[in-house]
Amino acid sequence: MANDLRRSDRSTPTFAAVGLAGLLALMAARPADAQVNIKVLGGMTSAAEQQPFFGGSIGAGVGWIELDAEAGRLTDILPSGLLDRLNDLQRQRGLPVQAIARMPATYVAGNLRIIAPAGPVRPFVSVGTGIARVEPRFEVTVAGVSLGDVFGATSFEPRSETMVTAGAGLRLHLGRAGLAEAGYRYMVLFTGFGLESGFNVGRPDVSVVYGALGFRF
Repeated sequence: MANDLRRSDRSTPTFAAVGLAGLLALMAARPADAQVNIKVLGGMTSAAEQQPFFGGSIGAGVGWIELDAEAGRLTDILPSGLLDRLNDLQRQRGLPVQAIARMPATYVAGNLRIIAPAGPVRPFVSVGTGIARVEPRFEVTVAGVSLGDVFGATSFEPRSETMVTAGAGLRLHLGRAGLAEAGYRYMVLFTGFGLESGFNVGRPDVSVVYGALGFRF
């Protein structure tokens, strides 16, 4: 586990910078055809529980290809396996008060999107990768259960972990400059929590349903 914690503290690639470089390359290649968009996003994540998230993005595309850089806040992506472990521990120890664990995260990511280049309604598929800063913690603590019991780690400072996403959705162009979007994503964060038990109960596999509003120019 010590090796995992040291790995998490190392500097990681700046995916936002990679995404920005991609945007500039697209716009330089065919500036007359490139279109930039800015969006605000919001929706629900589903892991151990359903919780809200919010974010924003800036993107640019030419033809079928679009790249964007995105940042946001995930309110709670505690894996269901860790919630089950916490509940089992509390039952085994006969604790009268229930501890509550949470795992919020802040993320930055770059996304590649294949999107229909014409029409008022444009279907798309996307893949992305980035870095999430996860913050394992107890909202309510009780004697007899520690964060180490639940997360299988010895240090609980915020840690940066790789994330990948894949999804699909629809974009609707509104008037001359507006846009609306609805989509689904499957998100995986490679946290490694729980690996000492022999299986990856601690990896957040998160379903995300979201909507977005923005404008294009």
